[in-house]
Amino acid sequence: MGSRGPRAPRMLRARMREIFLLLLSLAAGCVDALAFLHTGTFPANMTGNSVVLGLALARANVTGAELSALALLGFCLGAAAGARLTLASGHAWSGRVTLSLAMAGALLLGAAAAIGLGGHFTVALALAAVAMGLQSAAIQRLGVADDQFQLGELLD
Repeated sequence: MGSRGPRAPRMLRARMREIFLLLLSLAAGCVDALAFLHTGTFPANMTGNSVVLGLALARANVTGAELSALALLGFCLGAAAGARLTLASGHAWSGRVTLSLAMAGALLLGAAAAIGLGGHFTVALALAAVAMGLQSAAIQRLGVADDQFQLGELLD
């Protein structure tokens, strides 16, 4: 078995998963930034979208309200689909968690393509919001702490 023993393949898989999550987070951040810059709406930040939706409604900004509602709805659909898909996973990385994250990655690629192939930012916003919901449900299933919550607690 070599000098590293039977734990080496398990450690390699864990490292690959960490790299996969890091790359997925990087892609999500890039798409989130582009969508926000062009639509004023966050595919990944539902608290911000709730505030933007409220402001848009108060100002009778129909387009802003529609975009925020689209992001909220997309995120909710993605989170529901991800929760359903990963329900049997417990708090362990399973094939279902991998599938949920792979689907999120594919949707992010679709969002990037929508931006790159014609500047379809509303389509990108919808795809990215669904991806963020899927990703959030999968990460919750793994029992990973929410970085945004931890940062908020740190700043309080």
